[in-house]
Amino acid sequence: MNWNSLESQVYTLSKKAFLNLLDDHSDEKFYAFALYTDSSAMTICLAANSLEKLNEKIDNEDEEDKTDEAISYFKWTSSEWAYEAFEGDEFAEINRELRNDKERNEFDTFIHKLITCMTNVLASLVSEGFFKKKSIVDEVVLFVTITDDDVAQSIENASAKLLNNEDSLQIFLKRSTS
Repeated sequence: MNWNSLESQVYTLSKKAFLNLLDDHSDEKFYAFALYTDSSAMTICLAANSLEKLNEKIDNEDEEDKTDEAISYFKWTSSEWAYEAFEGDEFAEINRELRNDKERNEFDTFIHKLITCMTNVLASLVSEGFFKKKSIVDEVVLFVTITDDDVAQSIENASAKLLNNEDSLQIFLKRSTS
């Protein structure tokens, strides 16, 4: 795998998809963005959520399911977000390359490089001020995650420490104590 080329492609597709999302939903205030993969490292997807969609989800829950723990889960679990796998079809070729790459034989190294690639993409967007747009809250939270995996929280925390300012980071790190 040419990781530099992959990172460049993921950056281009992610920026375009995030811009499309913000344009399509300019009336919403976004509080979180993530890039994620699956536990087999066969995909790259993006996800985002807005305060409006979070509140809508909470409002649609039964009263007994509106616990602090459940609300925190809805807020910070990318698979619960309104815009999970947004424009996922745009990543089809990259995902095909990931599934077929010969470096998969050294899986631990492969997935580490993939997580680093996704973190670098978000870091590039941060450094150019992408997440300072008016439809994004000041304390926006960014992270990388892996679905259905025991190491998800440690990956999320490590990437969040690299990608967020201190206020956003503390908001995110408190999610597991809510």
